Amino acid sequence: LAVWLLWQRQAGEQVIRLGILHDRSGPMAISEKPMVEAEKLAIEEINAAGGLLGRQVEAVDADTQSKADVAASEVERLLVQENVAAIVGCWTSACRKTVKPIVEQIPEAHVYIAGEGELREELEAQARALGITDRLHFLGFQRDVAAVLSAYDIVVFPSLWEGTPLTSFEAL
Repeated sequence: LAVWLLWQRQAGEQVIRLGILHDRSGPMAISEKPMVEAEKLAIEEINAAGGLLGRQVEAVDADTQSKADVAASEVERLLVQENVAAIVGCWTSACRKTVKPIVEQIPEAHVYIAGEGELREELEAQARALGITDRLHFLGFQRDVAAVLSAYDIVVFPSLWEGTPLTSFEAL
């Protein structure tokens, strides 16, 4: 799962538009449709609780069909035509690799990573080598998790082992 934070794109708008980029009709649809349902349920709950920063959240759907060219055109549509504040999705690495260069063209995109782990130094070195340290921020260990989660506009918990991590729900 990948999320790009682009919230500054919608300053002054009444609704926060969230792009939901998943396969709904191709080979990965069986795995990704439940993600779409969970994301839309989260949006409903956020809106029922008053929205995000006092604004309602609107889902803008995009179907990748598990095809790289379709994913690329859909992410461009979401960013350029639909003017979404953020994109949630890209379940497969092929999708992420395809849309990454498109999203990187948006200067407002920043990613914050909280926590520690054995790969942190390697990831920081990769960020330096790629020249993205101005957009990729490592926060390190955070004792007050609730404060960190509440400061984020979007929370992602990419896990190789958990199907539905508790952290994603705690962020709501």
